[in-house]
Amino acid sequence: MRAADAVPDAVPDAALDAVRPRPDLLLLCPLQFERDTLGRLLRDRLGPDLQPRIHLETTGPGRAGVHAWFSRWRFDEPPATHGVLLVGTAGGLSVHASSGRAFLANRIVSGGGRAWTPPIGGGDLAPHGAATATVISWQFALASPEAKANLHRTSGADLVDLESTAFAEACADRRWRFGVVRGVSDGPTEHLPRGIGSWVAADGSLRWARMLAGLAGRPHDLLHLPRLRRDSFAALRAASELLAALWADRCGGSTGAVR
Repeated sequence: MRAADAVPDAVPDAALDAVRPRPDLLLLCPLQFERDTLGRLLRDRLGPDLQPRIHLETTGPGRAGVHAWFSRWRFDEPPATHGVLLVGTAGGLSVHASSGRAFLANRIVSGGGRAWTPPIGGGDLAPHGAATATVISWQFALASPEAKANLHRTSGADLVDLESTAFAEACADRRWRFGVVRGVSDGPTEHLPRGIGSWVAADGSLRWARMLAGLAGRPHDLLHLPRLRRDSFAALRAASELLAALWADRCGGSTGAVR
């Protein structure tokens, strides 16, 4: 069963969605800590009565996680009435994509030259004051400023993640209304611990033993962890603020308790 969550309570697997009202928004998070953190932040910002209007679920990381989630959705209609959003953290490539900021993707590009314009954020006008960005997906996390600079120079993208192109491709094929919201956990001049991608399991949970083993072999990477933890939380807080603006602007919600 796929890891799934709602605000504020857990919800069944997507196979049971046919017997319950569709939410207004479905938020898909690659990692469990992204889903859990955003759930708490949205409850604090929008009120505790969001169920069943907003659901959060975990896909797992990378293209494989996105494909696995979509393979489990076997219904003709989309899973939410107002759209599906991919939400989580990303790396910053351009100068303005600094840690702790959040962006709504207005263009998603692949390394192979394909491009998508998300209906939410690209086709639509972004909420007033929302920052927009071009997002590219890569096969692995870029750990060094040099690697980020090279990708920015060759692609022109502002942000890099592991999932957006697979998500955009799957949604576009199904003609779903979709968008991508990303908070920057590591800016263009910041390092990530090497091998950080191996710290995450296929279900989006943290592999504690793998992380500790990696840090034991590279103890200098410990220096990056306090900054990464702080900036990841700030990135998700900024993403929750952008989501609240989207909720008010596109779904007729309020920034207080939902009616």
